[in-house]
Amino acid sequence: MFTSSDFHKNTEGRDTAGPDPVALTQQLVRFDTTNPPGNETQCIQHIKALLDDAGIQNQVLANTPNRPNLIARLPGDGSASPLLLQGHVDGVPADPAIWQQPPFSGNLVDGYIWGRGSLDMKGGIAMMVSAMLRAESEGMIPAGDIVLTLVSDEESGGNQGARYLVEQHPEQFQGIKYAIGEFGGFSFNIGSRRFYPIMVAEKQVCNIRVTFRGPGGHASLGQQNNPINALATFLQLIQSRQLPPPTSLQKPG
Repeated sequence: MFTSSDFHKNTEGRDTAGPDPVALTQQLVRFDTTNPPGNETQCIQHIKALLDDAGIQNQVLANTPNRPNLIARLPGDGSASPLLLQGHVDGVPADPAIWQQPPFSGNLVDGYIWGRGSLDMKGGIAMMVSAMLRAESEGMIPAGDIVLTLVSDEESGGNQGARYLVEQHPEQFQGIKYAIGEFGGFSFNIGSRRFYPIMVAEKQVCNIRVTFRGPGGHASLGQQNNPINALATFLQLIQSRQLPPPTSLQKPG
């Protein structure tokens, strides 16, 4: 198990480097946080222990005991707005029968970490945690607070994670204008050129309620105006068109 005791020390005994993000990613992958049901407690507690050992202030906030969220803060000098580092520790299901490596092994094979969540997004969390630990160990005082927020339940609606935090603990995000999250900031190659995508928005849920009325019928009898026919036509129409993006976001009433 990788712990914060793996830091390197300088001649004065002060920590000079954070944990290896690769080793930390492997450890986080080994926590089965498949959502549903999630069970993110052990994963969050492991990260909390690293932050506690480094002396970084943090707290666990939870709407449900086994669905915790963690918020840590590295104080800045106040000359800039806080920066949010955000990520989720839960993942989607993985069927071991179709994996070449066990999905929660964290095995390192040919330079790649195998495991559910290694990309989405325990690898990203490992980088954020490692960066924060290194900043603390080197005595860095950022221009603005660095706020690390790790949530549960991202893969199934976020009610126990992001939604709970912003509705019940909005003071934790006061003054934040910018965030580094799941996508954006990493590089990838297209042909011979390297690109650094910047994410400016997230997909939103669009709920549509439609009612179709018409006469019922028996399966043995022909029926031309059954409401199911209209429903099928409507679904084909929706599927064949690109819906326009929202022009504004309104707070639910």
